[in-house]
Amino acid sequence: MKTITSDYWLKKTNRLNRTVSKYMPLYLEICRKYPTLSLPEDFQYRTSLRINILAGTLPYHPGGDRNSFNGLMPVLGLLAAAHTELRDAGWTVDQIGRLTYEICLMNFLKTPKLFRRIQRKVIVSGLFGKIMKPACRQMNESKNHDTFHLAFKYSHDPAPLLEVKCTQCAMITFMKNNNLPEMYSYCNIFDFAQADALNLGLVQPKCIGWGDSVCLYHYSKNPADTRYPRNVKRIISTEM
Repeated sequence: MKTITSDYWLKKTNRLNRTVSKYMPLYLEICRKYPTLSLPEDFQYRTSLRINILAGTLPYHPGGDRNSFNGLMPVLGLLAAAHTELRDAGWTVDQIGRLTYEICLMNFLKTPKLFRRIQRKVIVSGLFGKIMKPACRQMNESKNHDTFHLAFKYSHDPAPLLEVKCTQCAMITFMKNNNLPEMYSYCNIFDFAQADALNLGLVQPKCIGWGDSVCLYHYSKNPADTRYPRNVKRIISTEM
């Protein structure tokens, strides 16, 4: 039986396909740096097919297009589709994780510098928490087990500036539902790539993907405060 989740994303196939088209040049550009690795034949076509197969299982967050977390879900679908194609072509999980980090970082860095400065200021000023409050309230009160449950806490102490606590992770649920537990090993790559691009410090002491009951993120103004967890250290140092 169809749910609001599957209905929402099955009607967004054009958006999913645009996401593949947007990110595919980044896959090609980065892979050119590593002559020992190559993308599978018909990679873009097969990834497009797979993301549309996954569409009905993508997490849906209350509020539809008004909830910015829904805007991230096509990227999650793309990463899962690409992961499967690369894994089946013989890539290791750490190689896929390293490629994913570089793609996310490059995508953030392609954003105009002024816009990145504005994003950073919104987070540092505390405005980010206020902007996200209505969406978080909707998700936290929802009975939808595929969405996020999040809390944002700002502090005037030197560090952390912002604590993000996630007690229900839509990404982990999606990976579990699609039998992709190996993606847990780099489920936080997106967050560290974003922090690196925005010149923020980030420490993550806990993660649901590691077996903890919560994901906990501590952001600070100083990028020197960043402490990569073991999985991120291993992945970004992976030989390609």
